[in-house]
Amino acid sequence: MDSAKFFVVDQDYRARNSLAQALSRFGHVVQLDRVEEIGRIEERETYVFISDQDSQVIDECVKLDECGTFCFTVAYSEEPSLARVVECLSGPLNGYLKWPGEEEELTATLKALSNEATSQVRQRIAQVKARQKLNRLSARELQVAKGVASGNSSKELAPKLGVSFRTVEFHRANVMTKLGAKNIASVIRVVIEAGEALDELEPGLNFAA
Repeated sequence: MDSAKFFVVDQDYRARNSLAQALSRFGHVVQLDRVEEIGRIEERETYVFISDQDSQVIDECVKLDECGTFCFTVAYSEEPSLARVVECLSGPLNGYLKWPGEEEELTATLKALSNEATSQVRQRIAQVKARQKLNRLSARELQVAKGVASGNSSKELAPKLGVSFRTVEFHRANVMTKLGAKNIASVIRVVIEAGEALDELEPGLNFAA
């Protein structure tokens, strides 16, 4: 881990500097005020620690993903609630650290992330690429893609969406073209890798317009 690079993002200089000093034992540390200052990350073993004091850390991680920045993201705050930790770890974050806190906990967090490095990075890259592909779709096409990935045929989707079979087939063809998918299995793979919800169709979406 000596070659690791760390970014600590926090407008509270004291908390940021405290964590940066602890991290300096493991690699190079850069202190920043805002996530936007990070830019594109080239190093494979890069960790971004973001203060969760203003409860915006999830949105900040989404920004990193949208920029194509692949790294490990860890939120930190002094007294996180269990509900908040669960919320963050259920989203785009890889870890949550109580800080200021014990350096033993920091070491354990870094060790756990390092052990999962290969699979985590591959999974994150696949997710970001899949989301980028889905962003090419219109809202209607995305709805059809989700419906197909849920196991619905065009005939089954038509009444659920309140449109004709031919309309569903039209959107389905567009989905495959925009995703560069050779078959339905490829569409399903993209939707699942992107982490999109598959269990429900959005109510009230009018495909006839």
